[in-house]
Formats: sequence, structure tokens, C-alpha cells
Amino acid sequence: MDIVLGLMLLEALILLVLGRRRGPRRALHKDWFYCLLSGACLLASLRAALGQWSWEWVALPLLLAGAAHVADMRQRLQR
Repeated sequence: MDIVLGLMLLEALILLVLGRRRGPRRALHKDWFYCLLSGACLLASLRAALGQWSWEWVALPLLLAGAAHVADMRQRLQR
């Protein structure tokens, strides 16, 4: 699970670099940021649950994942 989170971070860095090379008009970060954030929060929540952490540490990433998902959907529907 930690490896997957690390790979997601690597993917985000690569997409950020590619977006900056394309210039501000064609930046990719607006399209993928909330999606990756939501997935990373879900993985963090899973890690907390499997580690038998307190329920607050399981619920917080789930709440953040839900907020990121809502932001992603709102952004997609505004296009």
C-alpha cells in the first residue's frame, strides 16, 4: 500500500512537470489533481483501518476523499 502511494506521488510529480512544460494554458494539473487526491486519501484510510488505528484516523481520510471527489465532480460538470 505504501508502494502504491509512492507511485501515485511519482505520477503526480511527472504530470506536474509535463503540465508546466506545456504552459499555463494547457496545464494538466486541473484535470487530475482532485482525482489523485481522492485516491490517495482512500488508500490512507485503508492503511489506517488495516493498522487498527483509532476510528478518527480512518474517518478523516474518508472525509477528505469525499470532499475531493465532490470537488472533482463539480469541476467536471462545469466544463
